[in-house]
Amino acid sequence: MLNLKRERWLSGRIRPFFSRLRTRLLLSYFVIILLCIALVGAVSFYISYQTMAERVESASLQIIRQIENNMDNDFHSKRNILLAPYYTQEYIDGINAYREMSEENKFLFRQELGNLFLKSFNITPIRDFIRFQIYYSGGELMGASDDFKPESAAQVRNSEWYLRTVMKDGEVFFS
Repeated sequence: MLNLKRERWLSGRIRPFFSRLRTRLLLSYFVIILLCIALVGAVSFYISYQTMAERVESASLQIIRQIENNMDNDFHSKRNILLAPYYTQEYIDGINAYREMSEENKFLFRQELGNLFLKSFNITPIRDFIRFQIYYSGGELMGASDDFKPESAAQVRNSEWYLRTVMKDGEVFFS
């Protein structure tokens, strides 16, 4: 009987100890597991975020380069169209003789020059938007892509874009 009491007493003391130990181990394992999961999650999120950011940046740079190339090609194409009259003897002769032409011949030459650019640009008019204007060296409007009320020749000669074009000495100036 004494043994039985002693076993009960001992088991009464040991059982709560092991129960508390089991609870502590369970809680400590739970905390360790949560920390590991949080750490793995944070690291994987950071790595995937960096990877995606690099991919987005790379894709954006490719798009920007493509847009830049397209714009360069478009500007070169427009430049070649703008210089087209200088490669045809008929237009060179007309530009050189423009000052001495009669008003009727000036009108016909301006029509011919305007038609060349209208056909080349293949454009439809947009209200309040001017695609191109052709000016003679004195500031006289020779042709425009849309209905345009020209400034006087003196105003054209004093405008910033005209002065910048003259400074480029024959190069095309985009504004």
